[in-house]
Amino acid sequence: MNGNAHKAGNADFQSAAATPEDVRAVAAPGNARDAATSDDIRNAAVPEDVREAAQAVLDEFAGRRRGMRPGRFVPGPPKPLREKNDIALYLEKISVSFDGFKALNNLTLYVAEGELRCIIGPNGAGKTTMMDVITGKTRPDRGSAWFTRAYNLSAMDEVSIVEAGICRKFQRPSVFEELTVLHNLELSLKGDKRVLSTLGARLSGEDRDFSAAVLERIRLHEQRNLAAGKLSHGQKQWLEIGMLLMQKPAVLLLDEPVAGMSAGEIERTVELLRDLEGEQVILLVEHDMEFVRAVARTVTVLHQGSVLAEGDMDTIRNNQAVIEAYLGEAQC
Repeated sequence: MNGNAHKAGNADFQSAAATPEDVRAVAAPGNARDAATSDDIRNAAVPEDVREAAQAVLDEFAGRRRGMRPGRFVPGPPKPLREKNDIALYLEKISVSFDGFKALNNLTLYVAEGELRCIIGPNGAGKTTMMDVITGKTRPDRGSAWFTRAYNLSAMDEVSIVEAGICRKFQRPSVFEELTVLHNLELSLKGDKRVLSTLGARLSGEDRDFSAAVLERIRLHEQRNLAAGKLSHGQKQWLEIGMLLMQKPAVLLLDEPVAGMSAGEIERTVELLRDLEGEQVILLVEHDMEFVRAVARTVTVLHQGSVLAEGDMDTIRNNQAVIEAYLGEAQC
């Protein structure tokens, strides 16, 4: 390689537009360029700075997810998403393994826009792992996960998924107990959450009106100036749902929202979820069958990482496979 070639190669690798082809051109010019490897880079008779730049580019591309590499074809939405306009969450043949254990096994699930869907199943059925896949916490070994036609969840990180409108509530409520109910909601507003931006933020009249509307929906208007730590367990659960609503989500993932609630609190939670139904997707994991019966229109039963049955609650209650795997004879 002559001096001019050295300079050209060095410029290529200093450019942000450098590609694997640029690397191969330096490492193995001519007909052998397609076969270039890291060993070619190390062995090529090129200046040290060019060699290091080339190796850095190779390392960068090797470390990226295949579907995210620049210049690589990324497939569009699957056929069912292209043919149906009402599918919001699309999971197709999802499999996830942990040390040989299949947490999800060829799981397929479609959830329509505005639908309230209950997910039930025994411990270890894959309910939590399914939510982890939707929120980007866990990458599937295989399969497709999409949110509408616009978002390929398997190619996104957790922050990007939240920004796309998918919000998750875990079983144990997580609120700022020293702050008032209202301040908890205000801190949850969508926007720049960096420290300086948050400290200098000023609420608009629209923000205040929206906070007041959420307070009414979660039945905590009278407690707006009460420290969150003084709320009952059920009220803390409602507050956390309210904190998610402040972000104007398109999808709410709720993990056992009525665990530990009194009968009266469960009844009010049913009213709250019914009030929210239709505005966004609500995917709800729950073990309380009375609550599921009260709130669900469609129930999906998971067992050993797959969908065992799906339908309304009466259909599920009379499904023999579900009875044997989960509900038990006493609940028939």
